[in-house]
Amino acid sequence: MITFDFFNDSSTELVEKFCEYFKLDKETVDDYFVGVNPDILTPETLVKKFDLKLNEYDSSQMQIVCRHMTTSTEDEIHSFMDKGILDLKTMLQEDTPLSRFLLEHKIKVNVDEKKIEIKGKTYPILRDQEICPECYNGRERICTGYSRCECFKKLTYLASKLYYYNATVECFIHATLDEMKSYSTVDRYPEILDTLDNVRSAANGQFSITYNLCYDWMDKKRKCYVLEYASRWSEMETFAPVNYRDAYREYKSLLYSCGFDFTDYMEETIPKKIYDNIIFLKRFISIYFYNAEEYGSLLAGNSVPPEILKVFEVREKDLVEITRFK
Repeated sequence: MITFDFFNDSSTELVEKFCEYFKLDKETVDDYFVGVNPDILTPETLVKKFDLKLNEYDSSQMQIVCRHMTTSTEDEIHSFMDKGILDLKTMLQEDTPLSRFLLEHKIKVNVDEKKIEIKGKTYPILRDQEICPECYNGRERICTGYSRCECFKKLTYLASKLYYYNATVECFIHATLDEMKSYSTVDRYPEILDTLDNVRSAANGQFSITYNLCYDWMDKKRKCYVLEYASRWSEMETFAPVNYRDAYREYKSLLYSCGFDFTDYMEETIPKKIYDNIIFLKRFISIYFYNAEEYGSLLAGNSVPPEILKVFEVREKDLVEITRFK
């Protein structure tokens, strides 16, 4: 197993691991990387330069160190010892610190049945193109098109997180601590609370958002933590284009070099490891040459088992490992 740690590996170590995975001569790769203009680099460039056969490299034999930032109290952080990192669906529906917090605010989310209960009233979680079974506001006529009410619009944001993005476990695969802390709200409260505050405010008929859930979460003296683990690249989401059909143009030549055509692509018969290898080349170029932030997520339905977790408390500019998790 080859483990890429983009947080801690030196440039030399990264090249060594790159060469080990793709079975290349390190001196040849070193010489090329030193002299090449990174602005011309693409996965296709590297495939042609080093004659890479993308279907010959097994992405299940490579793993990536991932970091997940969260907030918790000193008591609740120990739930990760028992359950690991759960996907959003599980966190909302099972007995977790998040679901218990929402119950305190009279909110229940049933992801499977696509329903959310707020203070005893149940609302369907609909996608943008769906039609309300009945009016959220009790009107006889159900609105459509641009006249949709705010409650419907906010619920579609929730639907996107749960169904379009599959409520997956998300992570950083490369970022500084400051970059991680500045990403959305993850260093203060779970992103889903912002969405649920939007939904609750709209359901209550409020014109402006009241961030009660977010503020109440922060008021419980929660600390910021980084959960670190290694994930097989084959078990991470690597190819999920917004428009699947149109994305073929970008990958056409690389897929053709592996013996696949448009029919194979549309029938989704191309092995995942080929996409894994293409996207890995993209990520490697971005991190190695540009030191860019990069993100990832596990495949839908996957979680991180507790036994592989390292837990760090964020203290100012430092990460301090919690030894009780060792």
